[in-house]
Amino acid sequence: MKKREIDIFGMLLGLVIGCILGFFLSSRINLNEKPEDKPAITEKGYVHLLQVAKVEEPSEAFKILEDLNKKGLKAVAVKKGNNSHYIYGGIALEEENLASLAARYLDHGIHTIVVKEYLLDKLNSVIENDEECEFWSECINNLLNSLEDKEVEVSPKYALNRKYPEVLVVISFLKEDYDSESTLLLLQLDAYRLIVETLA
Repeated sequence: MKKREIDIFGMLLGLVIGCILGFFLSSRINLNEKPEDKPAITEKGYVHLLQVAKVEEPSEAFKILEDLNKKGLKAVAVKKGNNSHYIYGGIALEEENLASLAARYLDHGIHTIVVKEYLLDKLNSVIENDEECEFWSECINNLLNSLEDKEVEVSPKYALNRKYPEVLVVISFLKEDYDSESTLLLLQLDAYRLIVETLA
């Protein structure tokens, strides 16, 4: 039987290199950090909408909006597709931000659902027209900034846009400070409506 030779130098060198690598890796990994300590990452371009109803007839949508208004609840009707009218009572970047609003609707006996929508998809309808795409991209980004309580700014080159004056007025009003959160919410919903219906 042959006696095996043990390479002491090789083992010591491997042990030292392993310790050094372990030290550097441990300084990169924080094992004490809990997952809930990390800030939530919001997905750019997504909005959450508080859907109150979906109806086919415009007259039904108008009646629902009147009833909600009588109860002190603000909402907008958004036409999507050929005959669908969606009634939305809230818009936010995070679903959690709609919880108190959903509770207000529930207090009035109105059940709501939260739907998630990728707003940047709407740009696909104008992707071939660079000028239109740039204009609508700015409108969408301003709406998203407003929802995030960031600054809303309309570029000077669009300030006198005569093709979409209603959109520009609503987007411009998003940068104002309002005493009432419901006023800002209604403007944000109206901006959403104009973007979705125009880019349908």
